[in-house]
Amino acid sequence: MAKKGSGGYFGYQEIWHDLILIFRPKSKLHALWNHTVSHKTKVASDRNLTHTVFTVLSRSIPDAARPVHDAIYGAVDVYLKEHPTLTEVERKKVCELIDVKKLSADASIHAAQNDRLLLRMVVQILFHEQVRATTVIKEAARGNRALEQDWEIKMPLRSK
Repeated sequence: MAKKGSGGYFGYQEIWHDLILIFRPKSKLHALWNHTVSHKTKVASDRNLTHTVFTVLSRSIPDAARPVHDAIYGAVDVYLKEHPTLTEVERKKVCELIDVKKLSADASIHAAQNDRLLLRMVVQILFHEQVRATTVIKEAARGNRALEQDWEIKMPLRSK
């Protein structure tokens, strides 16, 4: 399968070696993900890497191993920066790797201002952040109502 003299599958033997480890128990998946994050960024900066190979590499790690998509966003950002000539369709396929619901607040802020991302993705990020903020405000309001009820002094009304 490996091309002779290429250093492994598509020239990314280290990545494929890491991906083989996926079949280990779930507790090791998080360690695997952390280990491959630095490789993804290195791979993303390779100008000879096609969007197809990049998406296959990114999707090969299961969702259970990546509860937060900040690293994926970082790799996608580097890939889009290094490959400015991608078509809209290719950019869309690369951007679809990011689950906006799994971005941290810091990554969402950065992504919302990133002109390399598709406008649709930026709108999705802003919408999700609005929903998250609304939820936090509603939860805080519920908590305040409960506090106010606890502080309420119940006194019988006197009649004249």
